[in-house]
Amino acid sequence: MGAVAIWAMHYIGNRAITMLDGQRELQIQYSAGYTGGSFILPICVVSVAFYILSLSEKVEVIRIAVVGVLTGAAVCGMHYLGQGGIANYYVSYSWPYVLGSAFIAVTAATIALGVFFYLKHNWIKNWWKRALCAALLAAAVSGMHWVATVGTTYRLRRESRKASGLGRQGTVIIVLCLALGCCITLMTFAVIGQRVKSRSANQAQQVVLASVIFDTEGKLLVNPEGTLPSRKIAKTYLEEVRAKPFVSGAS
Repeated sequence: MGAVAIWAMHYIGNRAITMLDGQRELQIQYSAGYTGGSFILPICVVSVAFYILSLSEKVEVIRIAVVGVLTGAAVCGMHYLGQGGIANYYVSYSWPYVLGSAFIAVTAATIALGVFFYLKHNWIKNWWKRALCAALLAAAVSGMHWVATVGTTYRLRRESRKASGLGRQGTVIIVLCLALGCCITLMTFAVIGQRVKSRSANQAQQVVLASVIFDTEGKLLVNPEGTLPSRKIAKTYLEEVRAKPFVSGAS
């Protein structure tokens, strides 16, 4: 989902760029090959980054730094690969802006991921803190994009009127469909996960009576599944409140 968000932000952001007084036939068009490649790149890089982060439960500074650099690189790589797919304009870049955009992406991503994974055990029930980390990551992507855009120069190709590619409207439709599909998928997994969690919690409260039986040779008898014979005797556990013992005294 994060990779899709990176990709979607780029093309939605570029939709705000108006070329040559808004003439429809001179607006930015994209090569399908580069557009597809810019979609796959962040998915692969971010997947590798989070795989590295999941190798150990212990959060280490060096691993957070590596993952932050990879995430920032995925953002930058996606941006400039997507820019390389512009079919009807020559594109050139100012190096100070390129370096500045890379610095923003890597720094913000490292800080957001570091804060989140260092404190995630304390943030399980604090959704707004997780949302703050997500906003910082979004700022990394958006900030990198617009700093890079300021340092970008476009020069119309002579053959631009004959260039064929994905127009702005078509690109936006594809992006919106992918983003909506990812949101629906995430919501579906969230609902399923919540149901599984609720079911596990309910099962944890059930009272089950198990019996331990040995044969004449002292061997433990079990079911064909290898478990002890048991039966659920109550759906929920109600702790008995014991009254104080009655004490009688001789008068």
